[in-house]
Amino acid sequence: MLVIVALLLALYGCVALARQAILYILKPAFKSGVWILPVSGHCDNVEFLVRSAAENTRWHSHPAAVTLLLDNGMDDETRIISENLCKKYPDIRLCLPQELPELLR
Repeated sequence: MLVIVALLLALYGCVALARQAILYILKPAFKSGVWILPVSGHCDNVEFLVRSAAENTRWHSHPAAVTLLLDNGMDDETRIISENLCKKYPDIRLCLPQELPELLR
């Protein structure tokens, strides 16, 4: 039984290694990207969304990617949480819809 578990873990490790190698080989030529997360009203999971976007860009080797947290009329509590997250993660920016065209240039 222990041998089967060890073989399954070894197989999982080989698949994860192959996945990382494929992602490295097929990495896009551009070194930057933009994620736009529109938030309006009260958003209970804004912290989860922002942290997920930050980790996703880190895991997929896009260090120059920027996440724009688009304020589509978020409430005060959500805005405070968003501002704190922007301080913690330098690649996340809080912006208004009218600022979006300027930031995407």
